[in-house]
Amino acid sequence: MSRLPLTAVLTAGLVLASGCSSGDTPPVHTPTPTVAVDVWNPCDGLEAARVGRALGVEVRKRTGTPDATRCAFIPVLKGDAAITVTYQLFAGGLDAAWATMGHLDGTVSRPRVPGSDDARLVVNSRRQAVAVTGFVQNGDLIQVVNVVNPRPYDRDAAVAAGTLVMRDLSAHADDAGVA
Repeated sequence: MSRLPLTAVLTAGLVLASGCSSGDTPPVHTPTPTVAVDVWNPCDGLEAARVGRALGVEVRKRTGTPDATRCAFIPVLKGDAAITVTYQLFAGGLDAAWATMGHLDGTVSRPRVPGSDDARLVVNSRRQAVAVTGFVQNGDLIQVVNVVNPRPYDRDAAVAAGTLVMRDLSAHADDAGVA
């Protein structure tokens, strides 16, 4: 298996995330969710103050528009950490999606995320930055969290923030009836 560079870890979620980042409608979810998928935004269950505290920086929440949803936490100060969240409805589950990604450059773990069916966390610490990518599955919903923290970075804060966002995303998906 080939090793993927740092940028691949950050974009690995694109395999799963095309439904959130493009204008395309995500695949139909079975059973039908109680919340219309076309108005679903994973950011609805996240708070900027909570995410910022976990990162140790002040962030602003960006959600896009109903026609072009976005979920990002942008740092107030240039050069601080940032987080983006995407999602995809995928009936095959995280194991099947994971198998298509090949080897990801970084340390992979399987954190326990309450309410989720499965989760993975990839941490890639390099001299210039730390990148954390989390995948959390609730039913057919797979949400992807990307944390980027440039140098001088706090690896532990980036991992803690990514894990916190994964927990909050899982809880929100269950509460909203999307999963």
